[in-house]
Amino acid sequence: MTSTLASSASPAGTRSSAEGARKGQVVVIVILVLAVLSILVPAMVWWVSEDMRAGVKHKKSTTAFHLAEAAIDRAHWKLQETGANWDATGTGVLSGYDFDKKYEDVGGGTYAIQISSDPTNSNRRIAIGVGRDTSTDEVRRIRAVFERQSIDSAIWSGGSVDIDGNSRVHWGPVKSLDDIDLDGGAASAGHPRKYSRGAIEPDPPFCDNPGCSAKTDNVEYWAYFDVPPRPVIDFGALKSSAIASGTCFGEGSADCPGGDQDWNNAYPGGSCTGCPAGVGALLDDNLVWYFAQDLELQGSKYIVGKVIVMGELELKGGAWSAMPQYSVTPPSQAHLEYKSFDTGAVGEFYADCGNQQTCASFDFGMSGNPPQQTGTKEDVSLRGFVYAQEEFDAQGSNVIHGVIFVDKDEVDNAGTVFVFFDSESVKDVPISNATVTLLEWREVSGEWPEGL
Repeated sequence: MTSTLASSASPAGTRSSAEGARKGQVVVIVILVLAVLSILVPAMVWWVSEDMRAGVKHKKSTTAFHLAEAAIDRAHWKLQETGANWDATGTGVLSGYDFDKKYEDVGGGTYAIQISSDPTNSNRRIAIGVGRDTSTDEVRRIRAVFERQSIDSAIWSGGSVDIDGNSRVHWGPVKSLDDIDLDGGAASAGHPRKYSRGAIEPDPPFCDNPGCSAKTDNVEYWAYFDVPPRPVIDFGALKSSAIASGTCFGEGSADCPGGDQDWNNAYPGGSCTGCPAGVGALLDDNLVWYFAQDLELQGSKYIVGKVIVMGELELKGGAWSAMPQYSVTPPSQAHLEYKSFDTGAVGEFYADCGNQQTCASFDFGMSGNPPQQTGTKEDVSLRGFVYAQEEFDAQGSNVIHGVIFVDKDEVDNAGTVFVFFDSESVKDVPISNATVTLLEWREVSGEWPEGL
């Protein structure tokens, strides 16, 4: 009996012992979990706290950066606003844009602006925008370079450009908002650079459709290229200058007499047929010549200055053979027009001093057969800025030293017409407005301007 009771009690004790063991294991696990949590929870709290602090700091830093961006946007707007603003920043400063004012029109802080000229390029401006977060005094700076669209080509046309026969363009590119068509020797000359919103023919070697194999060779031609619009020229100022000098024609008024003009042998001291009285004595005085309607120049010619034709301009005949020899400084970047064949030797093109260098001096109207690097025997017909609102049609044997600028119609150079780009001829062409482009920007270090 006793044996039976003892035997029946043993399983119960075993179960009790097992349950106790399991409970002990649970306690151990709970303790381990609590121990792990005691390590992880503070770490997670610290991480969340740091992340929040970093987020706040980033937000405040971003606020300062956005304020600096707002400063650059305002500088861009100011430079684009008027030509006078652009000119003023080339030689001096604009009030409010020389770190002399803080702007508070953007939430979160203030910003300041400085606009100055670029010492290496007169057609560029440098803007510094500084933003400050007023809650933390965090400061960020951005430096930007802006460039104004200028008259930077030997020929610019709002229509097409046709260059035929023995005609050539030197020292500057050709730009067209339509097609460029090259015939005869002009197609194989290898110069100048050509930029067109449309086709450049012939194809090959150029591109005459949007699906051509190569729209550019990045050396000589750029077809279907985004040629920028022209600057807005102040024709009112040009006309006023012509009226003041007695060189305005075509309106039928006392200040601007006559209608269409047809001049034959327009050169200094010549007996110009069709010219108004007194014109011959002024033709080489570097004046503004303003024609409200069409102008046709026949026979021998030599006119210096700005020729502004609000209709069609047609050249026939040639240059005045007694044109006085004169020296010029060619554009420093003239050699870029001849990269397709320039080997670095001297005299491969006009004003070529070798090693991709443009000569410092070049003469027009020389006698004999001078080497290409020093000058040409060719006489010049028109010297300066030449503008035609409608069409420019040049025939015969003529040299234009300056810029040809056609607004609405085409440029047609047939026969033997040479164009030599002269950047100096457009420096004082009055510009009422022009497209200002942001070329580059980068963040720079610096503090908030003193005194603001």
